[in-house]
Amino acid sequence: MYPILLCAVFGVAISLERFFYIFLRISVNGPTLMGHLQRELLNGSVDGALRLCNGEPSAALAKVLKAALLRAGRPEAELKAAVEESCLEVQPLVSRRLGYLPRS
Repeated sequence: MYPILLCAVFGVAISLERFFYIFLRISVNGPTLMGHLQRELLNGSVDGALRLCNGEPSAALAKVLKAALLRAGRPEAELKAAVEESCLEVQPLVSRRLGYLPRS
């Protein structure tokens, strides 16, 4: 009985840690951020859009968007590669310790 209880406590602890990390630490209000970015970009201010992304240094969405903004005006293939690379950097942070939890 105690091993089962220990596994349950362990699973709940990992679930809570992931919840707090994903929803409180690295999350950002996506529609609001995109609206502000769109306004800056329509005004022609890539620097302003970069400042918005730098204002959310721990947000995964902001990191990916920043990678795209840093390569604004370059060929589409280079832009796509930068976004994919940024996603590959952010993904392990989001999925860390999920392998310990059972999958159904």
